Amino acid sequence: MIERNSMLDFFSENGEAVAYLDDGESIFLWCGRSVAYLIEDSVYTYCGKHLRWLEDGWIYDHLGDDVLSLYTLSSIPNKSVRQTPPAHRFIESPPEEPQRTFRWSVFSGEVFFNTLTRP
Repeated sequence: MIERNSMLDFFSENGEAVAYLDDGESIFLWCGRSVAYLIEDSVYTYCGKHLRWLEDGWIYDHLGDDVLSLYTLSSIPNKSVRQTPPAHRFIESPPEEPQRTFRWSVFSGEVFFNTLTRP
């Protein structure tokens, strides 16, 4: 079980530090931009779009492919000053949860947030 009240750093397939969670809810890119938030085990954009799930230290997509991981062997860079997250909007219902594939998504890393969090 992941302790969401602690600082969580998320990494790409190549071990690149991509995002972090440090308030138990808001997900920030390493540059400080708030891009998503958690409700239970689901990741949402601030427009209310369901993006992915967080389970056992992995964020995985609607196909069951891994997008980000809490685990890396690389060194961790310093974070930028974070922005204030926007207000949450009405959220859509998540789709049926897929069977995990345990392979990396084509949307791994910062690409995941940059392509899927636009309003």
